[in-house]
Amino acid sequence: MQVLKEKHPSTPFIIFIDYSENHYLIEAIGHGAAGYVLQDGGMKQVLSAIRQCANGQIVYPASFKSILMERLERDVERSPVTLEKAIGKLGAFSKREHELLILLTQGETNQQISKKLFLSIGTVKNYISRIYKKLNVNNRPELMALLYGL
Repeated sequence: MQVLKEKHPSTPFIIFIDYSENHYLIEAIGHGAAGYVLQDGGMKQVLSAIRQCANGQIVYPASFKSILMERLERDVERSPVTLEKAIGKLGAFSKREHELLILLTQGETNQQISKKLFLSIGTVKNYISRIYKKLNVNNRPELMALLYGL
């Protein structure tokens, strides 16, 4: 995975595996996987994951989302650092870039962001590209890993 990410940093990668183990999921996120799909979900789930990742979404099994949320809640309880503070540590953003960053961290798709901020999809993509460039990341998993690291 690391070699693929180095050669193709902006290409979203999906991990297909036949069992769900949290440490593999966490490792996949750390390496920038855009999705993690269990093979027992069938072809329909695999195709759905590919489409979602192509649209900039992050795809993980529902069971892992609950584990991740519990872990984030525990970390937030231990650390008073808020998302706003983490974003503030990253540097200067325009008001619009800041709004987009918040929506990105909430898992919103480009289309959802477009509707909420009354922007075209192309404008949303341009803002996201600028944010990625400022933060030296290539995709949403890397952005989330950067914010989580703060």
